[in-house]
Amino acid sequence: MRGSVRSVNIGWKGGAMERWRLVHLNEFGYTRWHKTYSPKGMGKIQATYDAIKQPAMNIQREELKKLL
Repeated sequence: MRGSVRSVNIGWKGGAMERWRLVHLNEFGYTRWHKTYSPKGMGKIQATYDAIKQPAMNIQREELKKLL
């Protein structure tokens, strides 16, 4: 957290173009040899997005009003 603002950094330094596969597997799970795997972090990115969606839209709206 920065002050009273929650911030999230997603990504890796170096080789980030190859990491999307790992993020996708961790977020949505996968099936291998007819067995479904649900990693511990499954759905965490979507849950975080859902939690901050409305507050983020309100902040964007207020900032755009300031520019107009």
